[in-house]
Amino acid sequence: MSSLHVYFSNARLIVMFAVAVMVVLFAGACGATGDRPADRGTGADDATGEIAPEGLQIFQLVTGIDFYEVRRTFDTGLSYDSMGFVHRPEWHLRFAAIDSVLIYSPEADKLLGYKMYHDHDQYFHFARESWQVIELHPDSITLQALTLKGLKVDRIKSNVYMKFYSENYIRTHIGESKIPLEDKIATLRQPTRQDSAFVLAQINRANRNPHDPDSTFASPDFARLESTHPALTIRKRKIEQSPLTAETPSYEYLYPEYYISIENAYQDFSHDFSVVVDEKGSMHLGEIFVPEEYVEAKPEVVQGIIDVYLHNWLEITPARTFGIPHASTVYLYVKGRKVDQQ
Repeated sequence: MSSLHVYFSNARLIVMFAVAVMVVLFAGACGATGDRPADRGTGADDATGEIAPEGLQIFQLVTGIDFYEVRRTFDTGLSYDSMGFVHRPEWHLRFAAIDSVLIYSPEADKLLGYKMYHDHDQYFHFARESWQVIELHPDSITLQALTLKGLKVDRIKSNVYMKFYSENYIRTHIGESKIPLEDKIATLRQPTRQDSAFVLAQINRANRNPHDPDSTFASPDFARLESTHPALTIRKRKIEQSPLTAETPSYEYLYPEYYISIENAYQDFSHDFSVVVDEKGSMHLGEIFVPEEYVEAKPEVVQGIIDVYLHNWLEITPARTFGIPHASTVYLYVKGRKVDQQ
């Protein structure tokens, strides 16, 4: 019995020793495996040693680099559309460490920080928008702005592309080295020859058809109306961007609206209508906007108001693009108050 007792005791010691050796070897293997991602640089920020969230590691290639937007286009390759809307490149951004991006705000005159989130593949969310990364390089970045319909990408409306160059690339590869950075960026942001050819074709079309609202061409330098008579007051509607409406700042020139009040008119009246302001500053009646119960409002009545009051009491400057005057549509809300007979 004693010999069996000694045998089992020795066997127990051998098993315990073997288990201890296996634990040590396994722990060492786990430690080596855990170090590999950081050693390879896949996910750890070089400055802080923090691990980048899953999917954001690709931005480590451009972290800390200042990028300036030099081109913003539709999928046609043009910055303009047939209405006159124009994309203006204006962003300055810097991808910060780990999971954030800094974007310059002209209003605040500083870079504002936004968190970045990876969706899937090359799709990301930041600055309250959704994006697809088309190109990512220390010299340049191309982003596609995405419009979502529910949880899916609306491919038809996701047609805007933004091209960025790094500050270093602009300084060393664009123009002469003595040219200031700001001047180089301004040059890069100028319309291309393709843009110019397209815009000139739209201007010619608009000026050939001043009586056709469908042929007009809008411009950020929209038609200006100013009163030249004390009995007429005029105010342009300002567009305030709000998440509660679909209106954006571009509405201010795509759909310029003026409120006009006329004192001592021949009678009380209120008419809402559009006009085409041609290249010479003359008005041509477009569409009259009235409720169905007031369909008796005749075009000749509104035309009379244009001829008697607006042409005589307004200074009208036509819209211009590239310095060229052209026909554009303006929306007017005109009220008249009858002469007081007392």
